[in-house]
Amino acid sequence: MSEFQNIHFVKEFAYRTKLNYYRQQERYARTEDARSKAKMKVGSIEREMANKQFDISEYYEVTDLLNSLVGLLVFPEENVFDHIPKFERDLKKEFPILHKCIEKAEKEGFYKYSYLTEPYGADEKSPLAIINHIRNSLAHFRIMIEPISGKISGTNQIVAIIFKDQRPPNSKKPREYFSLKIDVTDLEDVVMEICDYLINVNG
Repeated sequence: MSEFQNIHFVKEFAYRTKLNYYRQQERYARTEDARSKAKMKVGSIEREMANKQFDISEYYEVTDLLNSLVGLLVFPEENVFDHIPKFERDLKKEFPILHKCIEKAEKEGFYKYSYLTEPYGADEKSPLAIINHIRNSLAHFRIMIEPISGKISGTNQIVAIIFKDQRPPNSKKPREYFSLKIDVTDLEDVVMEICDYLINVNG
């Protein structure tokens, strides 16, 4: 089960999203009045988090990266994915960091794949297939964190994100499954690699 089906986890994630936002507002406000209002928001959020025994930090990097991934992969229309290569040979060439993450996960037993076909006739390990499954995991709340605890606070540090995708159980097609674990130490580079690719595509 995804951690994002746990309401307590989602609440803490929401607090972290708010605190990240208002800390940036406080830091880069153009007027003293705006900075003062943002500072009050930060203080109020921190007090609420403390009352709920949520960890308070200056910046929640993983929260920010996951929110960025949602905007990057879930919001665009499907035709944007037409620009992503559908052949396995292009993964190492166009997305070398993502390619290394998959190789690492595969060696450690954290890459699982049983899909028989992919959209647009894409290869199993093509950029299009992998990124589409990551997109689906975000859109359908199928991501998990490690360590798994049902909450964010108290885990000391999030060390990895597991992206999962699968056909619905009531589908008439055979049950198909995708799972990829990406270490947090690699997540920033993967997100930025996808950003750079989409920035530079022709169209």
